[in-house]
Amino acid sequence: MERWDPGALTAETNAAVRGVHAFEPRAQVLVTEAHAHFRNLLPERLDRRAELLRGTPKPYGMMAGLHGGVDAALAAHAGVPPVLVSGDDIVAAEAAEVVPGMRAVVAKRALGAL
Repeated sequence: MERWDPGALTAETNAAVRGVHAFEPRAQVLVTEAHAHFRNLLPERLDRRAELLRGTPKPYGMMAGLHGGVDAALAAHAGVPPVLVSGDDIVAAEAAEVVPGMRAVVAKRALGAL
């Protein structure tokens, strides 16, 4: 069983927040937890410029906080510019196709579909 390191995940999240603010200092950054028990980050160590959305119910999962629970493909149409996606190689390929110019970080390789 793989174990998460909340300190490392929080540090990675903070790096993303810093990157967003380096590009756009007035940006609003929402960080949402929708995995496991919604306790993957250390709120007391999270960059104060980010807003943490945590817990349940979360009817729109990782898209909580976006107006109406839209997904990344529709977010741009709602005025919420998606700029980064991380996940497997499949989501990176889909992001490049659906939202031209969005950055993608491949964190793992897809092994199959459910």
